[in-house]
Amino acid sequence: MGTDAGEGNATVQRDATSAEEEVAPRAAPREDTNAAKKRRVQRAAAKRAAVTEAEREAEQPEAQEAAQQAVRVRQAEQARGELDVRRRQRREGSD
Repeated sequence: MGTDAGEGNATVQRDATSAEEEVAPRAAPREDTNAAKKRRVQRAAAKRAAVTEAEREAEQPEAQEAAQQAVRVRQAEQARGELDVRRRQRREGSD
C-alpha cells in the first residue's frame, strides 16, 4: 500500500517540473515584450527606409529633368556665343 521510492521520486520530479513551468510564464511576458519592442523598432526602421527610398525615386525624375534642362541651357549659351563670334567675324571681315 505504501509508495515505493520510484513513485516518490517521480512525484518530486513532477512537482519540480510544475514549479519550473509556473516560473516560465512569468518570465515569458518580459521576453515577449522585449521581442515585440524589437519587432516594432525593426518595422519602424523598415518603414523609414521605404519612405526614404520612395522619396528618392520621386525626386529622381525631377533631378534628371533639372540636369537635362541645365545641359540644354549650357548648349544654348554655347551656341549663342558661337553665333556671336561668327557675326563678329563677318562684320570685321566685311568692314
